[in-house]
Amino acid sequence: EYIALGQAFWVSTTGSGTDITIDELAKIAGTSTTFYRTQAKKTIDRLTIALSNGTVTDKTAIRLDSRAKTTFDRFDGVKLDNQLFDISTLSKDSVSLIVNATDSVSCGSVIKIKTKDMTAGSYTMSFTTEGVFNQYTLMLKDAYTGQNVSTAQPYSFTVDASEASQALDRFQLL
Repeated sequence: EYIALGQAFWVSTTGSGTDITIDELAKIAGTSTTFYRTQAKKTIDRLTIALSNGTVTDKTAIRLDSRAKTTFDRFDGVKLDNQLFDISTLSKDSVSLIVNATDSVSCGSVIKIKTKDMTAGSYTMSFTTEGVFNQYTLMLKDAYTGQNVSTAQPYSFTVDASEASQALDRFQLL
């Protein structure tokens, strides 16, 4: 209902040229806005994918939420471009997401992983599961090497000068 003193918030729009202005009149005097956690931490059904070159790490997450859709919606977070390399997952309508909230992940479904701006070198992709994702057996498909590997262990790979090695669609979760 209220944003507590010192708390941040994020505003996302889908239209171009959209502005938001919040001035002093938005404050409500005499209202306690002290932030307290009131509930025990809930288990989150989430799969986090980390891509590292040994020095820098970027992450993306897939989260289950019964209110979410497989296409981009208000429960997703759009991926912003990093200075170095990026990892994200793609919604069904091909939006690059840092948080990909979906209502379900079923057997046989494919989740596209987008890697961008990787230069020649060694990389590791690792996976952290929480909640219901602990019950899943997920495989990572590397289209460049033709390998399908378990996400139970980190996957080390190299990127060379070839376009196929650096392809945005090199990886998929099966």
